[in-house]
Formats: sequence, C-alpha cells, structure tokens
Amino acid sequence: MKRWRENAPLCYAAITVGVTVCILGLNFFLLPGKIAAGGFTGIATLLYYLFDLPIGAVVLALNIPFFLLAFRQLGRSFALRTLYALVLYSVLADVIPVIPLAEDFMLASIYGGLLMGAGLGITIYFGGSTGGSDIVAKLVHDKLRFVSVSLCIFLIDFAVILASGFVFDMRSALFAIVSVFLQAKVIELFTEGLNQAKAFFIISAKSDEIKKEIIEKLSRSVTEFPARGGYSGREENVLLCMVERGTEVVKLKRIVEKEDPGAFVISLDAREVMGEGFSYFSLPENHKKRFILKNKL
Repeated sequence: MKRWRENAPLCYAAITVGVTVCILGLNFFLLPGKIAAGGFTGIATLLYYLFDLPIGAVVLALNIPFFLLAFRQLGRSFALRTLYALVLYSVLADVIPVIPLAEDFMLASIYGGLLMGAGLGITIYFGGSTGGSDIVAKLVHDKLRFVSVSLCIFLIDFAVILASGFVFDMRSALFAIVSVFLQAKVIELFTEGLNQAKAFFIISAKSDEIKKEIIEKLSRSVTEFPARGGYSGREENVLLCMVERGTEVVKLKRIVEKEDPGAFVISLDAREVMGEGFSYFSLPENHKKRFILKNKL
C-alpha cells in the first residue's frame, strides 16, 4: 500500500481541499477585514484596496517570475504540485465571492489565520506550495547564503504588514501580526506532526527495575545505552523511553520515583514520533493489526 504522500491523485485532491480552505479564510475573513497577513497575498490585498485589482490575478503575476526562476531547484514533482496549487489559488481567489463573515477585527484575524494556516498546512503536507515568499526566500538564500530562508520570509512579511499600517491603519497591521502568528502555528502542526510525545532519558543504578516496570505497566519499549559516569566512573545503563503526553508522563515519573528517587531524569519534547504505538501509517503491514488492537484496549 502506497503512503499518502506517494499517491499522486490523492495528493492533488488534498491540495485542492487545502487551497480551497485557504481561499475561504482569505475571502471570508482577511480580505473583507483589510488584514494583509504577509507574503504575496498580503501585497495583493493592498493592491486590491488601492487600485481595485483582482487579488487572484495579482498573486499569479507576482509568483510566476519567481516560480520560473526556481523551477529547476524545486524538483519536478514538487514544482508541478506547486504550479497546480498556485493556479488553483489564483482562480479561486477571484471566483469565490468576498463575503464578510466577521465584522470584528479580532475574529477576522483569528479565523482567517486558522483557515489560511490549515489550508497551507494541508497543501505543504501533501507535497505542494502556493508559492509566494517561500520561493523568493529560497532564491535569495541560494544567492546570499548568510541570509536564512526564515529571516527572508520574516522580512517580507514584516514589510507587507508595515505597509498595511500606512495603507489602512496600525490596528489592521497589529491584527495582521496575530493572523500571521496563527498561520505559522497551524502550519507547524501539519508539517511537524500532531503526534507529539515526550522522550525520557533515565540514568539510574536501578535501571533494570525501572525498565521492567515501564514495559509491564506502560506497555512501552525501552532502549538501553551503556554509559560511564564522568565523575564517579561507574558503569550504568541510560534508558530512553518515548511516552505520550498526559497520563503516561505522570505514570512514568511515578515509576522512577518509586524504584529510585535519586535517579537522574531528562525529559524532552518530541515533535513527531513514527513507529509502533505512535503512528499507524508509518508501520509495516504486518504490524498494523497489533497497533489497532493495542489502541483499542
């Protein structure tokens, strides 16, 4: 069975959904609320109100030159999906009517940011992009290696939001910042994973007892690393265990405290965990039945 992102028809269908969600956020919240939330769409929003130019056509006109310059660097599959998403985005932006669903600036910035972020997140997750400042940032970074992609995107968004403060007012610019922040966080959920967990490193003289309790009471696997204390010179095992956030974290801490109150424990946030017990779609076929059974119990 092919994975989702390797199935071309499914990917294009998902990109279509993602782009549509983006336009709903734009035409129902951001555009009528005069919120220019960065990037080429933000520039098009300013031109829409200044010169009554169609926002979709402006986005397409701004993107095409940079897309052609970066075509070879993007890779064939990503480039084709990006071109599809870009053209669809531009068409839908002018076809779907602008309907103000929220008169309040805060509501418009929140819902617009969430929908734009979700739409872009879906599009990026399935191997596409709507172009914009991402492509410009990549081109600048290739020419000026000391300018990072993230810095370039930030500078473009900052310039657009600052300009919106002069075209509209500062209140509009401040709410645009809220929208950009929400977009970034929602995109992060899609690109870095919803399946977040905690990684625990446990150093203890009673590592065997702790390992046994974790396996029996949490049904989680434990990885052992041989280590030697730099000060004491003692040979001990370091345990690595991945657990889901919430109750499993509490249970693991209780196990450690019970077996060895003096244990040295380090916990780290894991953005995305793939494998048995965490992500179904990353498992081999012969492990999926066991995964389903475990998560039903």
